[in-house]
This record gives sequence, C-alpha cells and structure tokens, in this order.
Amino acid sequence: MSRYGVAISSSAGSHAREASALKHLRHYFGTFTLAGVTADDVQEYMTARRKTVTASTVNRELDVLKHVFASAVPKYLPASPIVGMSRLRTVKRETATLSRTDEAKLLAVLDVRDVQGAAVLAVVDP
Repeated sequence: MSRYGVAISSSAGSHAREASALKHLRHYFGTFTLAGVTADDVQEYMTARRKTVTASTVNRELDVLKHVFASAVPKYLPASPIVGMSRLRTVKRETATLSRTDEAKLLAVLDVRDVQGAAVLAVVDP
C-alpha cells in the first residue's frame, strides 16, 4: 500500500482524503502482504472501523482499498479479492433549512467574534 500512496493516487484533489484512508488501512493491514488480504479480512476491518466512524467514512476507505487492489492487478495480483464487495448502507439525511425567524434567533445569540471569518455558503431567497 505504500507504493499506491506515492505513485498511483488518483488525483491531486483527493490526495489528502486518500492519505487519511491509507493511514487507517495501513494501521489495520500493516502486517499483511497485499496478496494475503482476503475478503473476510476486509469485512472484519469494515466492522471494526464502523464502531468509531460513520458508514460513509468506511465506504470511502473501502473505495481506496478497492483502487489499491485494482492498481495491483495483474502486475502483482491475479485478481482483487474484494471485487463486487458491497458498501455499507448509509442513511441519507435531509438538509435542514433555517427559517428567517430561526436565522434571526440564531444571529441574535451569536457574538460578532463567533462569526468573524465565517463564509456564507448559500443564501436562498424564496
């Protein structure tokens, strides 16, 4: 997995995210050879990791691991042991929108120092 982080990372924009995922994957799979990792090992990783992070995070890490294996085939491995492995189910959260009244209440209790440097991401005017 160390070669992947240096030579094969998919894009500059996702490098930081992949580096974080690789750190966790290396910590768990550090004693394994790439050829020694099985689908069961990956399932165990996903189960253990899910206890501390969201399903979405586990899925992003699984995507990086799938790309690591895909990059190793056929030069280092005959096939990926996790082709077709399902991602964890995630709960789609509804986007919350403040009403003008709620926004006014929130702004009334904020100190100016709390919002210095803050950026407005979107303003929707009905």
